[in-house]
Parts: sequence; structure tokens; C-alpha cells
Amino acid sequence: MAEAAFHNAGHEMVEINPPWLYKALQPISHLRWSDGLKTVNSFFLRGEINDHGVLQMCFYMQLPRAIKYLHYLWVKYIQGDSLWADLLYNWHAKDVYEYWQLIAKQEAYRRRWFEW
Repeated sequence: MAEAAFHNAGHEMVEINPPWLYKALQPISHLRWSDGLKTVNSFFLRGEINDHGVLQMCFYMQLPRAIKYLHYLWVKYIQGDSLWADLLYNWHAKDVYEYWQLIAKQEAYRRRWFEW
């Protein structure tokens, strides 16, 4: 229906095949919390609270890695959601080496995006 409306209005439809967006989401989701939410929590004054989503992430970041790994296994094999599980895998505070590896993945994706 939308395609026909665009065609009738004189627009040309072009098929595109961009790189898989999940490959962009993976490093970005790890970069967002790469310092273990220290920066996010550093701006609060006494008595201020964060929103519910960030509070959940703070709780998750403080869990031991063994518990996070069990959660990853639960999501991947019991719930059957391999995409979400792959995002959860290694979701912890990063050191500088891991941080720059994620930047390299992000930049490689950006290069592929502009090449197609």
C-alpha cells in the first residue's frame, strides 16, 4: 500500500541491503556502559535518584560475573533468545584494551555501512 502510494506520486523505489544492524548494536550496547555506570552516577547530588532502567543496569553491573554468565546461559538456552543473550555476554565494566576493541568494531561497522 505504501509502496503503491509512493510509486503513484512519482517516487522511485530502490532496494537496499545495508549491513546487519545487530552488528552495530552489539559494540554500542557495550560501549554505553563501558565504565560500569560510574559516569552516569557521578552527576547525582545527595537525595537524587536515577530512573528505573538505569537502576536495573546498576544492579546488573554490580553482579558477579559468574551470575551474569548464568543469566546469559539462561537467556540463550532456556529462553531461546540468542540475540539478547549475545548482547548480555561480557556486559561488564571494560578496561582500556577492551574499550578500544569495541571502538574498532564500531568503526569497522561504520566503514561497511558507508561502503554499501
